[in-house]
Amino acid sequence: MRGFSGLRAAFVALVAMSPLATMVRANELPERFYLFSAIYYEPGVGLYSEWPEEFGGGPAPIPEEVAALGLTTGQRTVSWANGFAIFDIVWPWIVFDGGRPVAFSLDHDHPADAAFPDRRTVEAEVGDHQSRNQTYERIRELSYERSGEAIRFRARYFTGDHYMTKAGERIYGINMREGEIAPENEPGCFRISNEMSREEYYIGTTTLFDRRFDTEPHARVTVCLNVVESADLPDGSSAHRMEARIKGIWGLKKAKKAPIDITRYMIAVAPPHDDTSGPYLAASGMDGLHGETLVDDINRFAAELERSITAHRFDLAARQIESINAYLAELETEGVDWYWSRRPTAVGVTRYNELMEATELYRLAHLDIQARLNDVRQQLLVLRTNFSANVVKSMLKSTINWLDMVPTDPVSGLAGYSDIAGALLMPQSLLEWQETARSDASILANQAAAIRHFEALESKLEQRLDTVTDARRALYERIRENDEQRALALDAALRSD
Repeated sequence: MRGFSGLRAAFVALVAMSPLATMVRANELPERFYLFSAIYYEPGVGLYSEWPEEFGGGPAPIPEEVAALGLTTGQRTVSWANGFAIFDIVWPWIVFDGGRPVAFSLDHDHPADAAFPDRRTVEAEVGDHQSRNQTYERIRELSYERSGEAIRFRARYFTGDHYMTKAGERIYGINMREGEIAPENEPGCFRISNEMSREEYYIGTTTLFDRRFDTEPHARVTVCLNVVESADLPDGSSAHRMEARIKGIWGLKKAKKAPIDITRYMIAVAPPHDDTSGPYLAASGMDGLHGETLVDDINRFAAELERSITAHRFDLAARQIESINAYLAELETEGVDWYWSRRPTAVGVTRYNELMEATELYRLAHLDIQARLNDVRQQLLVLRTNFSANVVKSMLKSTINWLDMVPTDPVSGLAGYSDIAGALLMPQSLLEWQETARSDASILANQAAAIRHFEALESKLEQRLDTVTDARRALYERIRENDEQRALALDAALRSD
């Protein structure tokens, strides 16, 4: 397996013949491409490009790995700048098929006619880093797992950093990256979340010194890609500079999140195109019109299957799967290699998983509201017997902070369930209570006013508790009535590549 220490050299070696590359302009995304998980400024721009040249400023040079591909960009952004640690996922390549992320990869020479696994784990590499006569594991673990159209990823690795504590003990750090990437509706658009944490150990042992989570970055963004520059390469592959429109939030986990709404650039490599691809199935090795016709028919039938699952017509979907499986068997007798670039059953699996996630959110919301309600009732007992402005002030601050964490958007991904998903939104009655709590000084100065204010909160929380309870029960009933779990059986019945 290729180590990360050699990634840069391998990237450059890929296009050692790049002077022969021809520059073209393009807007359409390649059918399959490998997106390098680094972000660049626009050509000529870097962290210090606005500085005077006598102070080390001036136009930023094209990074070596980008120039080798015959493309142009500005400086590569550092992982901590402007929230771009979101892409610091260690997996060097994100694989796209049909404009949708499907896997992660260490390289970009995967066979064109082979599918990517639904899950993969890369074990530790030892000896990539030497420091103070110590040998460290450069990589401890890389893994991803696909669930429907979403891909969970995890990285646990050592980057070579170590230090001495005040007590003279030597410590080294293990960084963690965990998150999820999933497609949006528009091809080339995807959402990605990434949470970072860190564990520190005494050198030479597995004894934990410290674990940091809340002080590490967290980000959640949506990215839309658009090809703005391309280069055809002698081996038949192509390289692309892609405009990346990035919008979302980032920040430390227990701090206020900062918005991101910017445009930067990413680099992609597309393999030689030697297969026939549709929106669902891609195939190679076809010899004659019959194989091509079968591929076209399967893609058309897959679209009908997806529509049936979306409409909860599961009996029809089961019959359609039998037909598609028969066509796939016939395709194989023709000697054709095939893989799903997008499983038509994924829409049902994704919907079911999102519904299960929603039920868990309702459960947690119920527990959270109940705990807040109990706290308010206890504080009311205190206020009725021993009024204190400081106690009231503390109660107000605690409740206002809690209300600030109530979701401002309904649960995503619940098409057909919006009436239930909205139950998690903060109701207008609590918004009004919060506004009064911020502005009405009489609450701090008058016992009766304070008691009335928190009695009103008690009543509103009781109503919210009932609303969330009813919505969770209704959600379960709707899931059962719609037989949503059957989507999992349908997905299992559809042949895998």
